[in-house]
Amino acid sequence: MNKRLIVTDTQNSALAIAASNWARILGAELIYSSNFRTRSELVRFLVTSEPEWVLFSWRGGLSQILLSKKLTNKLSRSRPKTKYWFSVADHASIENPMQAREKRLINFCDGFTVVSKKLYDEYNIYFAPNTPTYIMHDLPNIDLLKKIAKMNRRRENTVIWIGNSKWGNRQGFIDHKGYERFLKPIMTRVSEIDNSIKFVIIDRAVKTYPQDEILAMVAQSKCTLQLSDSEGTGLPLIEAAYLGSIPLTRNVGIAPELLSRNSKNFIFEKIEDFVSAIIENTKGEFPIESLKLRTKEYIMEIEEEIKLINFTKSAGLLKYQVKEKWISQKISNQISLAKWWIRFYISNRNRVEL
Repeated sequence: MNKRLIVTDTQNSALAIAASNWARILGAELIYSSNFRTRSELVRFLVTSEPEWVLFSWRGGLSQILLSKKLTNKLSRSRPKTKYWFSVADHASIENPMQAREKRLINFCDGFTVVSKKLYDEYNIYFAPNTPTYIMHDLPNIDLLKKIAKMNRRRENTVIWIGNSKWGNRQGFIDHKGYERFLKPIMTRVSEIDNSIKFVIIDRAVKTYPQDEILAMVAQSKCTLQLSDSEGTGLPLIEAAYLGSIPLTRNVGIAPELLSRNSKNFIFEKIEDFVSAIIENTKGEFPIESLKLRTKEYIMEIEEEIKLINFTKSAGLLKYQVKEKWISQKISNQISLAKWWIRFYISNRNRVEL
């Protein structure tokens, strides 16, 4: 088998967790950009490795490379032997200031993937005709989840929120994770109704925790909140559902895919609905076994989907077919316009002759 490379950012990041699963399923080697001192050093490694394909799970790394004409040309010269792909893990580039960067990536690469159906639909709107080739979902650390699940910890009367309250601030996103607008009002109102319910806040803007500690806290909590304006995936949802902590979320990321069978119990947009769901689920015993089973089925489905992805045979071909379709439509539009001008010309000439 020819070498396959997946480039991510740093060890233990959310991107790296998903990328490690892709590498395992697709038989690829995982490369951390943080292990290279410069962009040039990374490019040299990629080119000299002569891989069958390279997938940038952290597209920011590829974006930085493409800012250099010299490095861009160096990567280009490794074609057609090596195919270049990138993955879209968030909605950040939907915003106008970021679209130019995304288009640069799309124009350079042989294809790209997105991590959810929501992202697929958005990119079909904003970046047509260069639409995503595949939906390649993220998966959590399955082995670690199995290990935590076996511990059989006693479930506390707690609700957990995991996120980064400052995420996206430098890019102009304000309270994107819903910390101020959702979490704080929810905590206040729940406490007024039942002060025995405690909240566990894992805010990566304040402190980082090892993943096994976070998952242990999730396993002990009755509910897990996801309150973001958008998520590429929202791995805590899968982790919570797997461990039996009821996921309560806004309609973001893979929530409608994972929780589609009974979404009214899990997906909300109003603070009052979150408060009611928390009170109800911390008082009684939700039938979590069916939720756990559905989550395991979902993970198996995703793994089978990823196995079918082929970055070599479909690379370029699907992109060409999409482009060809767009060109055909453009030609058709031009022909229609030409016919209209001919009819207009004949009609006016006849008037003049009359």
